[in-house]
Amino acid sequence: MNPYKIMVFALLSFTVIAHIFAFISAHSIDIELTSNDYYDREIRYQDTLEARRRAQAFNWQLEVTGNQATLTLSHKDQTPFPSDIHAYFYRPQQASADHQIVFEPLGDGTYRASTGHVSAGLWKVTLTGTTDDCIYEHQTILQQ
Repeated sequence: MNPYKIMVFALLSFTVIAHIFAFISAHSIDIELTSNDYYDREIRYQDTLEARRRAQAFNWQLEVTGNQATLTLSHKDQTPFPSDIHAYFYRPQQASADHQIVFEPLGDGTYRASTGHVSAGLWKVTLTGTTDDCIYEHQTILQQ
């Protein structure tokens, strides 16, 4: 028998066996193309995008001086001011300094809160406001 026929037959046999092994391995691992909570995460993502879009109805001005934070909202249209606002301060390079504060409404779109110690540096702040039926979310960067 010709040795080239044996080599071609061996190569084809190896290829078929490798494909069968790959097929069985892929099915036994049960590879998922998406995570199990994909739809829940997508709904949360869409809710966040909607909250950020709604927040564009206001001009958000956050000022931090000492231990006091003052948030001033002004209307772009006649959207009612949020009744409850909290802020989450986080630092990209120091997660242990992250903290959350709750603002108290003073009226006419002004809110005040005690921040505790806000050290110098770059802070990312996520402001979340709620009314009876809406959530507003605004992100800003604070240089202290």
